[in-house]
Amino acid sequence: MTNYFFKPSPFLAPGPFVARLEGFVVVDEPGAYSFEAAGRGGVKIVLDGAELLDGTASPERAVTGKAVLQAGAHAFRAV
Repeated sequence: MTNYFFKPSPFLAPGPFVARLEGFVVVDEPGAYSFEAAGRGGVKIVLDGAELLDGTASPERAVTGKAVLQAGAHAFRAV
C-alpha cells in the first residue's frame, strides 16, 4: 500500500491541514464536464456558486461530480 501522508510544503508542519483553492475554470467548448477530487478527507467544490460535489475522498475512492458548462470562465472554489 502506498503511503499518501506527505508534507505538502516545507512551510507546513506534518499532519492535518486545510487548503482552499479559488479561481476560474475556462471552458473552450460547451458540453458536459466531469470533476474529481482524490486525497484523504473532506472535499467540497463549488462552481459558479452551485455546489458541484461534497464528500469524503480517500486515495482509493475519489469524489466526483458533473456539470454542463457553456464556453467561457466559470468561478471555481474548492475547500
